[in-house]
Amino acid sequence: MGAPSNLTPRRYAWFLASTALLATIFAGILALIAAKVDITLAFDQATNRPFPRQLTDLLAETEGELVATIYIPESSPSCRTAGRFLRQLRNASRNVAGALVVIRQVDPHRDVAQAARMAKDGAVPGSIVLQYGRRSVTVPFQNAGRMRSACTVALMRLVRNVSTQIRWLKGHRESAFDDYDGWLGCSSFARELRRRGFSIRTLDLVQERGVPEDCDVLVVAGGNAVFTAEEERWLEDYFARGGRVLFLASPVVQPGWLAGWNVRLGNQPVVTGRTLSGREQVAVDWGVHPIAFGGCGGAVVLASPRLIVPIRKEPSAGNWRSGEGGPLLTTPDGGWLAWAVEHGKGDVGSLAYKAARLVVVGDVGCARNGLFDGGGSNAEFLTRAVEWLAGCPMDGGEPEGGGASVLLTRPRRLMFLVCGCVVPMMLFFLVRPFLSGRRS
Repeated sequence: MGAPSNLTPRRYAWFLASTALLATIFAGILALIAAKVDITLAFDQATNRPFPRQLTDLLAETEGELVATIYIPESSPSCRTAGRFLRQLRNASRNVAGALVVIRQVDPHRDVAQAARMAKDGAVPGSIVLQYGRRSVTVPFQNAGRMRSACTVALMRLVRNVSTQIRWLKGHRESAFDDYDGWLGCSSFARELRRRGFSIRTLDLVQERGVPEDCDVLVVAGGNAVFTAEEERWLEDYFARGGRVLFLASPVVQPGWLAGWNVRLGNQPVVTGRTLSGREQVAVDWGVHPIAFGGCGGAVVLASPRLIVPIRKEPSAGNWRSGEGGPLLTTPDGGWLAWAVEHGKGDVGSLAYKAARLVVVGDVGCARNGLFDGGGSNAEFLTRAVEWLAGCPMDGGEPEGGGASVLLTRPRRLMFLVCGCVVPMMLFFLVRPFLSGRRS
């Protein structure tokens, strides 16, 4: 394309160069403004993913209003993710003729008065507060996949006025959930479980003559004393009616009841080949299991792990849905550091009304405060193990695609509109004389 008749080729080239330079300058200004006001390009994910049956059944039992308050700073990407998740929850409740889900937003940095009232009621910034009737539950927000499980536990407390009961075994010198010692107690583990909606009580098998009916998950945190024959019989009775147990192995005891699950613990601590300071072991090799999904597949720090060894001579990796079980966490050469099994559901002749589940971790140190708070994946791994044992929906929240959209908060929409409209208009009026010259 040649230059207009009233422009020399040199002036026409200067016109093209100056126009490109002006466009580049204005585009740079627009980009700087967008960065200054924190405009981000986000991707909607999992917009049509169905909710688990257990969660939709709970929503179907609701009526009236279920108020969901996003107590997250408006500038945080988690605020937008939480909003999308709650809109999906509202649609799911509408589909099953449940309660109207009313979504509200309280920014702890801007809505000072409302934030003060929520803090007085026990709400923590970075969470979603669900209120149904006169009851409310605070759910810490992590990602949309994790929220499905957390909301199921929360709705059970709100709708059915029941909470998942964790009984913490004592009487064998186990690590206690109310012990705040950095290297012996498990108070951080208990705190995280309570934040996710679980209730925790101690259990003495001898005093209560077995595992009570209200026990949804039994936690055995180490211990330096073996079970008596009567205690093992009580534990077997609990498994026979569909019991769920998280067993964290101590460095010294060989539990006899594990033989009923065709496994035993190794006699000596194992070395994984990875360490932080030389005193602990780091495991990063995961098996295929719902506990390992959803951001849990990081590094778990262990103190003195013992291998979980199959009793039969030719071990098989098995599968967690079978009586053989399957590995959760392994050493680089395939040794089992954590193992899970589900057994009894649907078996002909089985007396269990639900599947018995067992998770064995070869080290109790990973649940103690020092390593649990150490920044690895210990917290996520152990809490997801309890959620799986309790029957909560396990959803990793993997993305399923979706369209791209620019997500703007209210005070920034006007700024983006001004930048997106005024700047192109300025550019148009600046180059209009040159365009008129070209037309002539």
